[in-house]
Amino acid sequence: MTKSKVKEKIPSYKIDIPDKEVSIRNPLLIFYITPFIEDVVVKYKGEKFEPIYSEEKKCYTINLSKLKPGTYELTFHIRGYEEKHKIIIKGGIQEKELL
Repeated sequence: MTKSKVKEKIPSYKIDIPDKEVSIRNPLLIFYITPFIEDVVVKYKGEKFEPIYSEEKKCYTINLSKLKPGTYELTFHIRGYEEKHKIIIKGGIQEKELL
């Protein structure tokens, strides 16, 4: 009898981040994942961020208050699936053009 290897197909997920720029004053990143899944982990250089799912709004939220203003590449881990997204944390007062 020979053993046959059956490759388990990793489902793909769509991660939608409406606003990839968040303010340091309210560093909450809101995103959507379709199809819905519970076990999602977001990582940045070994730092784990556990998303909170809002049943009412049908979205996930992570608090990025551990990070300083700047550009970060976050990795979204969903079971065997992985996807990277660049996020900008803006800090301080933003000047507006007068004219």
